Amino acid sequence: MPHYHIVEATEAVKPVLGEYFVEPEKSGPIPFHLIKRFIKGTEECLFVEDEGETVYYKNDKSAFE
Repeated sequence: MPHYHIVEATEAVKPVLGEYFVEPEKSGPIPFHLIKRFIKGTEECLFVEDEGETVYYKNDKSAFE
């Protein structure tokens, strides 16, 4: 779906999801909600190795120390 239709798509999906729809955090002048997500991402450090035919997501903090 093109990003420029996200507002219409959100309004269309709200009735379908009902109580399961969660309103996203609103951004202020400084996007603190993105900083929290960035920190969480760096703590989890998911990556995929470049080797082999079948690859998997891995979480190895020692690889980044």
